[in-house]
Amino acid sequence: MSTNLLDSIADNAIRAGIPIKTALGLAAKESTLGNPTDDRSMRTLLSKKHAEDLKNKLEAYGISYKD
Repeated sequence: MSTNLLDSIADNAIRAGIPIKTALGLAAKESTLGNPTDDRSMRTLLSKKHAEDLKNKLEAYGISYKD
C-alpha cells in the first residue's frame, strides 16, 4: 500500500471513531478476492455518536437506516 493510501485510511478511521488496525483490516478485505464485507459491519464498528450522525445524514437524504 502506498503511504498516501495508508494516511487516508488512518485519517478516515480516526474520523469514524474506529481503531486504525480495524480500518486497515476492512480496507484489505474490501480490496481482495471480491469479497466485500456486509454493509452493517461498518455500522457495528462506529461509536454511538458516529452511528447517530450517520443515521441522521442518511435519513436527511431519504435513505432508511436499519439498526
